[in-house]
Amino acid sequence: MKFSPISARSLSLSEIIAIICCVTWAVLYTPMYLSLSANAWTRPENSHAPLLLCFCVAAVFMRFRRLSKQQYREFIENVGPLEIHAGGTVFLLGILSLVIGRVEEIEVLATASQLFVAIGMVLMLGGQYLLRQLWFPLLLLIYVVVWPGWFLNTLTFPLKLWISEQAAQLLSWFGMPVAQAGVTLAVGPYKLMVADACAGLNSLFALTSLGAIYLYISKPASSLHAFILFISTIPIAIFANFLRVLILILITWHYGYDAGQSYLHDFAGYFMFFISVLALFALDGVLFHLTKVRFLFGREVVA
Repeated sequence: MKFSPISARSLSLSEIIAIICCVTWAVLYTPMYLSLSANAWTRPENSHAPLLLCFCVAAVFMRFRRLSKQQYREFIENVGPLEIHAGGTVFLLGILSLVIGRVEEIEVLATASQLFVAIGMVLMLGGQYLLRQLWFPLLLLIYVVVWPGWFLNTLTFPLKLWISEQAAQLLSWFGMPVAQAGVTLAVGPYKLMVADACAGLNSLFALTSLGAIYLYISKPASSLHAFILFISTIPIAIFANFLRVLILILITWHYGYDAGQSYLHDFAGYFMFFISVLALFALDGVLFHLTKVRFLFGREVVA
């Protein structure tokens, strides 16, 4: 009995490139991801990292699917020796950073190596042309970096101090017995400390990354629109956490310390983040209409 050979579809150039990148990345970073999932990613300040990493992979995949075979060939044919050498250098720097970070248990070096390794591979495989196509998911890898505690404390302490001062002053104006000493608030018989989460750094990372993704997907026509919307995520996140602190103080004052530290504490954080997202979308709508009005009076709108 004779069997006819099964015709196998040959892999396209884009699929070969994708397989090379996926296998290389998996070999390098699977052990690190397993370690992070049990340690750093369980902390609130890094909980957004796995989701952003998945988005980066999805964004790269979608961008590859939009490129034609001819574009792939042009990318590879236009890769010059300078780009190969530059990509190889950046790739080796990333490997060195990964090795040192893993051996010495320095998470910031190990996680930051992803950016260098990714840029190096893109430069070697597709040159500057492919780098321009994948600039956003590569840049978003900055949010995946696990920053050291001393660095985060340096950033959060001024925010915590400002929020504590403003909350104490505002509630004192309304006659509440509030005293402030550093980041500690004395509300009647209760003492509350403004923690790192209440400083807004966690929501700041999450909201700015969400704003960047939203801008990447929506693609505003005006660069000024995009810039204002992205920068606005910073004051929105800080003000939302200021309101969160006020809400928790009022809950503690009226219902006791246990109520302020119960599920209401986390619920207030989720609720204010939801309000922040709504504020971001509302600002986007306002900027969109202002841009339309500006174009209308400038006679740049084609009906």
